[in-house]
Amino acid sequence: MSLRVVTHAALLGHDPGEEHPECPRRLVAVLHELASAADISVEEVDRVATLEELSAVHDPAYVTRVLGLSGGGALDHETFLSVGSVEAARRAAGIVIGAVEALAAAGTGTTFALVRPPGHHASASAGMGYCVFNNAAIGARRALEIGVERVAILDWDAHAGNGTQALLGHRSDVMIIDVHQDGLFPRGAGRVDERGTGDGLWHTVNAPLAAQSGDADYVHVLDTLAAPLLRRFAPGLIIVSAGFDAHWTDPHAQLGVTTDGFGVMAARIRALAAELGAPALLVLEGGYDAAALGRNVRRCVEVLAGMRDGGSIEGHPSEEVRSIVAEQLAAMVGRVAERTGAEPGGPHAR
Repeated sequence: MSLRVVTHAALLGHDPGEEHPECPRRLVAVLHELASAADISVEEVDRVATLEELSAVHDPAYVTRVLGLSGGGALDHETFLSVGSVEAARRAAGIVIGAVEALAAAGTGTTFALVRPPGHHASASAGMGYCVFNNAAIGARRALEIGVERVAILDWDAHAGNGTQALLGHRSDVMIIDVHQDGLFPRGAGRVDERGTGDGLWHTVNAPLAAQSGDADYVHVLDTLAAPLLRRFAPGLIIVSAGFDAHWTDPHAQLGVTTDGFGVMAARIRALAAELGAPALLVLEGGYDAAALGRNVRRCVEVLAGMRDGGSIEGHPSEEVRSIVAEQLAAMVGRVAERTGAEPGGPHAR
């Protein structure tokens, strides 16, 4: 399976301050770690999202407001923009759009988009949680526009992807699977009873995990909840909102995932994408221990590129996690239509 790793130097221009958790050193640490690894190249992609592309997901008034803050400003009490932030946000979305277009055209492959500012908290008309434009949702919308019949979004960031669920949770051609720390941020988001709305009812599934949940819990969710649902849904593209703040050293969550755990999770994505005949796009979200973020991204890249296997993890999932998975499977499986006749590389991939 081919792998591209893509970014742009202008993303470092988003600089809300060195004391801010979402500062340039996050991406610097990732790029430094990848540069020290043999046979890993990072491609700089010159793609800027247009007003029309952003407005396909966000309210035009919100897009206009953000674009008007090219000199800096604030979207809320913790989401700050510097002079280079608007360009960075547009490029982040543009890089994701370009990656989607390339993957859809090829019908195969994997891309890791090293983008910032992150996106999964951004809703139609508001940025929050350090997020400006919802990169994963913008990518999913573009995929559907160019003929991908169904898109799956797997969000493994420690925080609930409330923006993604608000933007796409009403669609039956999008499945959202979100595993995160229960009650972390935003408060009240990502509950087990949030299962989509309208035509998208039963196409959103949340797995809120207790603090201190670790490798075995995350992998159990992927193996016994995400995998069977995605097999039924048969997406033509898998997008991973790849946050790394579930790592045990991260200061903004209280979870216990290790670098080995992220490697196993990447291996699961690689295997599932191959099984379904669907391209995969990983979009960087959170992760606020910069050194750990670099190591975790490197491990995922090495696994996705086939440079190393996923390895193994220790321990067993907690009874609470087993219960959540069982509850969600009982609620979802009978209501998610099983797609038949979808062949690797076939019509569902375009």
